[in-house]
Amino acid sequence: MEITYLIIFGITLLISIPMSIIGVVIGVKREKSIKSEIIAKGIQMASENRESSDIPSQIQKLAELNREGIISDAEFQAKKTELLKKL
Repeated sequence: MEITYLIIFGITLLISIPMSIIGVVIGVKREKSIKSEIIAKGIQMASENRESSDIPSQIQKLAELNREGIISDAEFQAKKTELLKKL
């Protein structure tokens, strides 16, 4: 009877230890995935913030190009409208 319990206990250990290791590995991979997503989102937000703070200077450059006759009034207004929508 004791041998049967020992065998069952041994089999249980053999099954549960690898399952625990697999659980840890999956957990680590999920954690790395979540961290990667957070970092990517932070980079995206920083890029969008940089772009929106850069919009006034882009409009100034376009106005200068318009004054110099490089782009038309219609082109300037179209691009200006497009940039202002991003704010």
